[in-house]
Amino acid sequence: PHSACFRDFSWPVFSLRQLSVMGCASSQLPEAPDAVGPARTLLTSSSQEKLTTEKDKQALDGALKQRRLQVWVLRAELLKNFGSFGKMDPFVVVERVKSDGHIWEFARTRTDWGGHMKPNFNHLCRSIEVDSDDVIRFRVMEKSFGDFGTPIFCGEVSATVQLLLRSNAEAKPEHTEPAKLKLTKNEMEETGCLVVQVGLEDQSSQDFTRVSAKRFETPVS
Repeated sequence: PHSACFRDFSWPVFSLRQLSVMGCASSQLPEAPDAVGPARTLLTSSSQEKLTTEKDKQALDGALKQRRLQVWVLRAELLKNFGSFGKMDPFVVVERVKSDGHIWEFARTRTDWGGHMKPNFNHLCRSIEVDSDDVIRFRVMEKSFGDFGTPIFCGEVSATVQLLLRSNAEAKPEHTEPAKLKLTKNEMEETGCLVVQVGLEDQSSQDFTRVSAKRFETPVS
């Protein structure tokens, strides 16, 4: 089963704060780290975007009305040790940032204890409804003194849904090419890279009709 974690972090806006236990469905996909092949560099800085045609944009927007986004966090490669001593225990927080600034944390990978500078996560996040202009933000954190200390920030990267999907309206995460995303800290320091696969959920096995959450008002009184 999938579940979610909601919180805000380091952005000048506020988001819902709800908490539940997170799950991982990595068993549905091949094992990391090279499930499909070598990762190619998709994003080398937070400001780079790839231009697409209006036809591609319309096709993607239409697909996103019917299918939800799936993000598979594979692994990271860090350039320095952010820990106080010993090997690092990294994990990744995945958030959706809407155009109005609202932030929703929808996934958190397992901690790769002792993964140090080359952690493997192999975490399939829960499927979520998105718009092509929504931003997906990945933040790599290091557990400090296990679960007793405050996690240490190791770097982050953000990209629009359109960029992550390469405007491919038919892509499933297990069939897409892994993407290598550049991690930065304080917008200047390069701290490593994160490898992910992103696609749209397969609806062929669903025997129910899904109604968009956007049709409901929140909070429910």
